[in-house]
Amino acid sequence: MDMVSYDFKAAAELVAGDVRPRLLFGPDDVAVIRRGLESVRGRRLWRGFARRAQRVCRIVCEAENLTAGLAGVAGSEVKEAQTVLRFLRDLAAYGVLAKDEAAYEAVRRILNSCGEVSALERERGRLGIGYAGGGTLALAYDMVAPQMSPDERRTFCKWAEEEVVQVVWRQLDPKFYFGPGGNIAIVGLCNATMMALALHGDKYAKGDGVVLQRLMAMVEVAVGGALAPSGFPLEDTGYGTEVAAVLALPVECARRLGVDDVAARMPRYYKFGRAALKFIQPWGEWLVNTGDAGPTMGNREFVFGRIAAATNDPAVLWLWQTMRYNFGTVDPETLDQDIFREVALGHKRQTPPSVFSLLQGPQLAKAKRPTGRTAATAFVCGRRGLVSFRSGWRDDDTLLIFDGSQRSDGAQGHHHDSAGSFSLFALGEHFGIDAGRYNVTQPCHNVVLVNSEGYVDRDSWSQALCEGRLTEYAPQRFVDSAAADATPQYGGAVRKAERRVGLVKGPGAQPYVWVQDAINANDKWGMFDWQLHTAPENKIRTQRRGAVVTGLRHGNQLGVEMFLPLFPGQRNSRDAHRIVEVFDDVAHPNAITYLGFDDPQKIKEKVAEYPRPAAMVEHGPVYERPRLVIRYEGWNGRSLVLMVPRVKGTAAPRMKQLEGVPGSIALEITFAEVTDVLIVSFDHPVLQAGGVDERGGWCVVRRNNKTGKVMQRIVGESVL
Repeated sequence: MDMVSYDFKAAAELVAGDVRPRLLFGPDDVAVIRRGLESVRGRRLWRGFARRAQRVCRIVCEAENLTAGLAGVAGSEVKEAQTVLRFLRDLAAYGVLAKDEAAYEAVRRILNSCGEVSALERERGRLGIGYAGGGTLALAYDMVAPQMSPDERRTFCKWAEEEVVQVVWRQLDPKFYFGPGGNIAIVGLCNATMMALALHGDKYAKGDGVVLQRLMAMVEVAVGGALAPSGFPLEDTGYGTEVAAVLALPVECARRLGVDDVAARMPRYYKFGRAALKFIQPWGEWLVNTGDAGPTMGNREFVFGRIAAATNDPAVLWLWQTMRYNFGTVDPETLDQDIFREVALGHKRQTPPSVFSLLQGPQLAKAKRPTGRTAATAFVCGRRGLVSFRSGWRDDDTLLIFDGSQRSDGAQGHHHDSAGSFSLFALGEHFGIDAGRYNVTQPCHNVVLVNSEGYVDRDSWSQALCEGRLTEYAPQRFVDSAAADATPQYGGAVRKAERRVGLVKGPGAQPYVWVQDAINANDKWGMFDWQLHTAPENKIRTQRRGAVVTGLRHGNQLGVEMFLPLFPGQRNSRDAHRIVEVFDDVAHPNAITYLGFDDPQKIKEKVAEYPRPAAMVEHGPVYERPRLVIRYEGWNGRSLVLMVPRVKGTAAPRMKQLEGVPGSIALEITFAEVTDVLIVSFDHPVLQAGGVDERGGWCVVRRNNKTGKVMQRIVGESVL
């Protein structure tokens, strides 16, 4: 493939001769980039790229006080200055690729102002343009340096060494090693490292090889601290995926220059692409939220493009192109579509109009949607305790995310009380969601609340103090299952809180999900609230022991029904479990005071910023959404909930609770073609009901309705 090379030492000769540009591409690569844009897609990408660059150039040329804006002190121009800084690399690349003098001059103006910007920032104690934007400044300098005078280069290099590389290095080393997965520290580290790489071999820079080596050592630690061995980011989709994209720049550029090859020692870096793939919605477009952020991801085109090229993985290319983030749909500061509108590459495929996308030109047409043959449908991140199960890779397939809420001390700040929570997508609908940032505590997740009327919530935005534990992960052809122990996150309110989920697949029936809860409220009678947070604009119609949720996207439905243990002997005994109430309400973040949501009108105003309430699921956080609550009581919180998706207008399966051995719950679920017997147990491994006689913690047996023959059978070993 005719692409810019990122092999080790691919640009070493350019460094030795101080030839620029060299970080992202070299002078000889300009022709390579242009050839990669000769297709219809490539020409469309170039037009979008040129439109962005020219718009950024106009902002620079028309600004009256951009220096103050970059320093964050000129209110009217701060947002424009941030936009310029963010996309300065694209403007610089446009100057090189189009030989545009106006672009060169605009970039020089920004680079020449850096010293003055830093002086203004020091007066006000701000973090610093170098800490927050050193990477894009480094790339811009690399591309525009040949157009700068020797004095301009000396001045910039002196500022870059003193105000970016040295300052950030001293701030981070050695304390960075004790929190190497945190996003703020990683952003500063990567910006300083990119600047050090840009100055490496520059005749106008003093250069400090020891500092560069120290920075690269921290980059390696950051890759290990931010990404689990599975490749999944420990700060989840949102913060974590952004961090992975940020890390890709120093990792790739250092290899290209011949400074270091971190990825060769950290294979988890290359696994990030496939790990992220497992959390894309069944119909693509957005990553499923799993933590304290929305599912956004900047610079995806560079990290996924490079990983795909290195691993020859068309599915990761598809992931890059199916994702879309036209930020202007939500954020007022990103309404300029000349800058933020993504470029269409085909049906449901797009990419940002960036220099990073231009580098991937030859790969634009090589993306392939994953199938059951090319990508596994189950994934676990053992370090994070997070599971992804899906019935397939089609738009209408079912995706179940299950959270064990394991956390890393090296990536603190965004932990949630989410052990046992799940997200559920099926038939093109968002049926069960994670509400994202500001929704930290248990009432904000799809978990069971214990004696909720006395539940102490937190009104600030602060992370959870206890983690859970993923205790089981068992993907199988017929039923995928996983279990978690959430006991620590109940803060002493329970002696035990365990949950198991199963995704039932296979021919003959629509895939469905079951959720088994085993909770002991310290051997006391308890009230238990089983929760389902669903997408804004979904409709909930409650029933005697559950509800029907109707999706907003296609009108497809999810039947939710709860079953409790049958009390031996007299069903009306006061000792029997019973459903007390089924209701739906409107849920909000727990960080009420932090967000200023004490006034309900402020919540309405915040939601109104979105084009429609459902857009909160796509961009996060979800400030307001419907919530289903099934309230039941008993000496313990034992329950089995069935969630069965169905196409709009089709009949629900018949569900019947069977007489089983005491201490278990047995169901018969009859579809048009097949009948399943599902049994879960709590105290013993004897599973008997409906003609099924198995030994284990749970089982599902599927029979053909016409012949009565067993089609599928699975038995899980562990009892909750």
